Amino acid sequence: MIRGLFSRSDHEVRVKLLHRPFGAPALVGSWTYADRWFVEKTFSGDTLLLGVESDRDTRRALAVRMRGDLAITAVPGGLFRDRVREIMDFDQPLAELAKGPAYGVFWTMAAGFGPAFRARLTALAEGAAPGDTFSNLLHDRDFPGQDGPDVVLYRNYFDDETCLRLRPALWDALQEEAPRALRLGWMQVEHVSFDGETYDFGSRFTLTRDR
Repeated sequence: MIRGLFSRSDHEVRVKLLHRPFGAPALVGSWTYADRWFVEKTFSGDTLLLGVESDRDTRRALAVRMRGDLAITAVPGGLFRDRVREIMDFDQPLAELAKGPAYGVFWTMAAGFGPAFRARLTALAEGAAPGDTFSNLLHDRDFPGQDGPDVVLYRNYFDDETCLRLRPALWDALQEEAPRALRLGWMQVEHVSFDGETYDFGSRFTLTRDR
């Protein structure tokens, strides 16, 4: 572990854990003790996994590991009509979330939300506007909102980073324990950005309900 960055607003705390030195070659990382620690300490209540189907191997892994409670498909315009499918899996047992390195490779995790949040996702899948994706909702929209989630975790294996969004009260509860448990220095910055680390489809994409 190299260091942890965080930024704070009235509505959320953004955290980025950097697992290797800046400028090092891009390598495939591994699920770390810090990743497991954050899941164990911050995840409670209903859980959600977001899987993104982008290639044959990923499609096979998702078919084995995820039920697919809800799915939408993003189709870009233009010459190349690549199909990207997002799959939602609700209520994964907390004990299973950080079991192996595959978690975080293919999907985002979230926890601590009520039935109205699930209804928002269902409505999005039924009548999505161009550019709407589950990824954008969890990473870019106003957060956490009245009905949650309380925490979102994205594990970026390519850049070997962990990105989190937390309610401020949840972050405050970790302040004393985190430095001792994780043995890393924290640096507060003006804004932690997740740009380039999520599937940002933009306005060129049209979403259709997956059948």
